[in-house]
Amino acid sequence: MKRGELKRWAKYILWCAVELELRDWSLTIASGPCIEEDAIAQVKPVYGRKLATITLAPGFEYRTREEQRQTIAHELIHLHWHGAREVMRVDVCQQMSQAVYDVADSAYVRAMEYGVDALADAIAKHLPLPDCAPRSTEGGH
Repeated sequence: MKRGELKRWAKYILWCAVELELRDWSLTIASGPCIEEDAIAQVKPVYGRKLATITLAPGFEYRTREEQRQTIAHELIHLHWHGAREVMRVDVCQQMSQAVYDVADSAYVRAMEYGVDALADAIAKHLPLPDCAPRSTEGGH
């Protein structure tokens, strides 16, 4: 993704963050590969801080505008649940064996993803569609 495109995405994502009551978070918007190969975006919060990086995977800009909007809502909603995720990841794990924790954490993450995705479906339709598609250059390329 070109620098100008990333700037347009950052402006849109930061606007959406304000609309989703995430004003107290400091966000960095980046482009590049995601940890999960099939992800088209990811959010990575910093432990103990209201700081996070949202990364847009290669090809994100070519998805449908509806999918882009829903994905951005999804990643931003994760930030509202970050505290609950940290309770599971940091606090609860100390009370379990590694094997039990692995099962509980996997179940928790799966349930959280379903919930976050359902909320993103409900909320995204109230956000404007992004207008951040790559702009053609002179000469039609």
